Amino acid sequence: MRQRSWSIAAYTLALLGVLMLPGLVALHQIPQETPLAPITFEKSLESVRSLYPHSQILTGVPDVLNHQLTYRYRIRTPGGHLRHVYIATATGRILANQPLTNPSSASSTAQYPTSLKAKAIQIASQAVGGGQVATVRTMSEDHGKTYIVELMLTNGQYAKIHVNPQLSEILSVQLDTGDH
Repeated sequence: MRQRSWSIAAYTLALLGVLMLPGLVALHQIPQETPLAPITFEKSLESVRSLYPHSQILTGVPDVLNHQLTYRYRIRTPGGHLRHVYIATATGRILANQPLTNPSSASSTAQYPTSLKAKAIQIASQAVGGGQVATVRTMSEDHGKTYIVELMLTNGQYAKIHVNPQLSEILSVQLDTGDH
């Protein structure tokens, strides 16, 4: 009997040794908490204001760029140009500073859109004198597929244009001065 209990004890210790391999123990550790971003939204806003002192800041939202957490700001320069500025939350560095393209100032290929959606955007942009596309939604109606194109105009207003691109027809235009 005594010999059997020793072999059970040896077997148990051997089994515990196998189960407690360093790799297996690491799988069951509780992950550490992720620290909060060292750069606050207010500090990143100050950076954007110092970079573009006379520009209007339209939006500021958390975003991800190249697998990094950032604050993304949409600004309008004194010349009326729209830009996105990305500030890294971990370092406060500017990761990107990109101009936003304006569909109304696109090249001559925009005169001949290749899809109904592109045609709807072109018609809507021409109806209000250009702007940055915010959203495009499709609607089905009795007379075919129509689109609601929302544009951010250079004066800060939003325009909602209901378009039937198949008939090259503007069904309605609504201006909204509030935020989205």
